[in-house]
Amino acid sequence: MGREISGTWHCINCGYTAKGTEWNTHIIKTFQKFMREGAFYLCPQCKTETELYRGNGKGPKKILGTWHCANCGFTTSGEVWNTKMIRSFQKFGDVGTIYRCPQCNEDTELYRGKGRGGGKKIYGYWHCVNCGYTADGKTWNGLIVKTFRKFGHKGAIYSCPECNKHVELDRGSGTVLMTKNLAEKAPVKIKTVFFSHSTRDFKTYNIPEIAERLTKYFDIKDAIFWEEDAGHNIIDFMDKTLGVCNVAVLFCSANALASESVKKEWTAIESLNKPIIPVYTDPEHIPPLLAPRQRILFDRTKFDKFIDELHELIQKIVEE
Repeated sequence: MGREISGTWHCINCGYTAKGTEWNTHIIKTFQKFMREGAFYLCPQCKTETELYRGNGKGPKKILGTWHCANCGFTTSGEVWNTKMIRSFQKFGDVGTIYRCPQCNEDTELYRGKGRGGGKKIYGYWHCVNCGYTADGKTWNGLIVKTFRKFGHKGAIYSCPECNKHVELDRGSGTVLMTKNLAEKAPVKIKTVFFSHSTRDFKTYNIPEIAERLTKYFDIKDAIFWEEDAGHNIIDFMDKTLGVCNVAVLFCSANALASESVKKEWTAIESLNKPIIPVYTDPEHIPPLLAPRQRILFDRTKFDKFIDELHELIQKIVEE
């Protein structure tokens, strides 16, 4: 259901320690925060929903400048915070430190930000990490309290309309609890994506991996492509699949431009008045009729970023 972990991990709420094999049986839901993946667990000791950390005592990393308590907003210099270190931690590749706040006396992470607004706009449906309240990105974008940076990671704090707390957001999959919440509070569009590509570009664009990664998002039901779903007749394949898709992704290349099958696919999708997203490595390979459309550059060296941007654009054009 989520990413399995190994080694020894600790509850970030009470400090309970257990092996990854035990924690893997307590996953509640997975999440993604601004391209970072992780999971929430039910701690056997404090019985709360928690993230995990793994650390080795006081962290040697010292900070400079002005930082703020993520719990109460107390602000002071890095020199002061360096004397308040409790423990360092690692959460799925993110390294940081927990501090004891002099004002609220809570163990907390820190952030540094630029005040109100200026954060990255989000699309689709996101959930308050405190109470689970769900709203679309347009709603949350109007509720930004402050942007922040935690050891290189950018994000934002929002004012939740339901619990009235300043919170981060998550989006996840693989949980009955979250599915119920979405059904009650947000009319989420569950999307089917159609991939149009030349068979010669199957490995170049890594089509199966893109499909697998997209369908990990809770709002992507399926990603359809010829090699996985086809029989022997392209017309039968199009007749079976184009009617059920909400959006198409066209993988542009010289091979795709020369392919009659690819041309039939995207022109049929266009005639059905369904959105098409061109993905390209060279803008000269985008069909002229689709050149004005919103598009995404494919960069193999930044694959995670590409997946995130593609998912966001799918959400944006389908849910607008």
